[in-house]
Parts: sequence; C-alpha cells; structure tokens
Amino acid sequence: IRIENTRAQIQKVRINGEPHAAFNDQVVILPNLQKGLNTIEVMLDKNISEQPRLTYISKRMLAIHTQGDSLIVQIQTKAKAKFDFFIPYPFVLLHADAQEWNRNGGDLVQGFVLSDRRLVLKPSRFNAFVISRASLPITNFKEEASVLTLSLRKGAGADSIWFQCAKPPQRLTFNNQPLRFQKVSNEYRVTLPDFVEQAKVTIAF
Repeated sequence: IRIENTRAQIQKVRINGEPHAAFNDQVVILPNLQKGLNTIEVMLDKNISEQPRLTYISKRMLAIHTQGDSLIVQIQTKAKAKFDFFIPYPFVLLHADAQEWNRNGGDLVQGFVLSDRRLVLKPSRFNAFVISRASLPITNFKEEASVLTLSLRKGAGADSIWFQCAKPPQRLTFNNQPLRFQKVSNEYRVTLPDFVEQAKVTIAF
C-alpha cells in the first residue's frame, strides 16, 4: 500500500488491530492476509518513525511479528531476496546469507537470503555490540557482560565478519582455538578459517 498526496510520513501501522513492523516513509509492506475482511490502520506524522522495522523486501514476505524483544520475518523465495531493516540500536541479525549495517548511514542493515528464510533481529544488551558486515549466516547469538558467542553456518565463499563494540575485544576464539582479529578504523575485522557446515566464534571483553 502506497500513501500519496501528503508530506506526512508513515509513523505506525496496525493490521487487524496488531502492530505491523514492515513499512517505509510511504509504503506499507503487506504479509499474507487472512481470508475475508482485513483492517489496515496507517498513522502518519511529520517526523520519521523510530520503530525498528523492515523497510524493503524484493521477494515475498509471508509474515512479520515480534517475539519478546526480537523481530521475526518469514521470507519466501527461490532466488536472491534483498532486504533492508531500520534499526536504531545495537543488534544482531540471524540467518541472513550476507548483511551490512550503516553502509550509507540511516541505521539501515541491508542484506540478502538465497532461499526461504526466517530472519531474526535481536537487540544486543551489552557493550553496544553490532555486526557491521558478515558474508555468512549467523545462526545464534548469546551474550553476557564480558563474553559473547556467535554460531555460524558455512557461507558460499570466503567467510568474514566485521563488528563494532564500545569496549575493545581482548580475545577471540574459533571453535575453541585462538583467532586473530584486526582493527580497521572503528571496526574489527575477522577472517575465518575454513570450516565444514558449522562453527562458533567467542569474543571476550
């Protein structure tokens, strides 16, 4: 649904009374709707919405909902599906085949998947940790105040992760083995050793 003939921007959306976190300034991205009557409420405002949300998808979005403090998006595709999320606070995005955050500013994380996928956008609670680039899927994310663990799935090419954090990392391990990392400007770059199917990276602060 596109909203036209107004200078106001979409602030909030509800579908059948439930919050809907898939829209940009002018367009509501619809999920699969139930049969029969559906009620869509669009609230406009002169200011840009600060709600974490999906702002673009190139293929079919079956559903989007929140679960606790996570935002979950179900994508259906047989080819590359590109997406954009707006997220104004530190986060980790799970299950994307590739992702990049804040490339052109605007607090957007952009990426793609190559098959049907359930994306999960999880806030990070400690150390302002955020993945700024990843060339492989991150399948799980666990954190404590002094350490966090990323579960990984093998990507299609060379595997690397870039991240940002408020406190510098002291030590990284890859499947319990020491892992080198490099600071580049305000980011940390990690080139991963070759692995089969799954791996874990632990970052200690």
